[in-house]
Amino acid sequence: MKTNLKINLFSQPMAFVSFITLLFVLLSVLHGISVRSVDVPSVDLSLLLIKSIGGLFFHSKILEVISWTLATLPLLLFIYRMIVQLNEYDQYILVRLQSRSKWWVGKFVSCALLSVVYGLWYIVIHVLVGSILFSFPFIYKINSVGAIARLHVPSITGRIDLMALFVFLTGLVALGAVALIAALLCKRTGSAYLLFTLFLFVSGVLYVNRLIPRELAPMMYPSFLDLFSYDFRYDRVVYALSLNASITLLCLVMGLIFTRSAAFAFRTN
Repeated sequence: MKTNLKINLFSQPMAFVSFITLLFVLLSVLHGISVRSVDVPSVDLSLLLIKSIGGLFFHSKILEVISWTLATLPLLLFIYRMIVQLNEYDQYILVRLQSRSKWWVGKFVSCALLSVVYGLWYIVIHVLVGSILFSFPFIYKINSVGAIARLHVPSITGRIDLMALFVFLTGLVALGAVALIAALLCKRTGSAYLLFTLFLFVSGVLYVNRLIPRELAPMMYPSFLDLFSYDFRYDRVVYALSLNASITLLCLVMGLIFTRSAAFAFRTN
């Protein structure tokens, strides 16, 4: 009788939650330290949230790109596990209903919900760490929000933390949808999906250095601050939200087409 000593982190929900929680705590501590070093009259939770969910400015340092990548990496890995390991629900849909479309839609909706919950948990951890460890106050005033962004773009006005939140969550859904398509195409070829993850990082670096457009950098779909590198315009927020919605819908349609094709084959564990 063989004893399997290998623990599959992403097949155990509580282990996965513990892992991403520890990672988020680490990132929130690093973000809190970074926010404290900003030369502004007062530091509050809104600054920490803009720093954590705001993404990257153009010409960001490589360490900032790595930090942004680490914030999304567990989501990408878990989405890959959703495809390569079929559960009882998958087998029911495939065997009883014989519907590849329903299977794909179910996976897609699960991925979207997971992305939103993932993003909200990321925010909750930052709020808790900022409040408890750094004692950042919560100041909900329009004129006090987003000092970090205004250091770069003084013309930014309004509730930019709420705009950043919408771009962040819809961007995570779009990024998750792209990752789901990649996992569907790679199936059980982990090395191919690893190359896809590397592509996300490289494309992010290229984008912040203005070498490729935003559409070709999925890792930057949740980013907000890069929309205002020179001046503030609301139409850029609308464009980012529209892009995220379009990418999500496109991935849904692509998945439906591919899973219904003869080239696609289901394999259960």
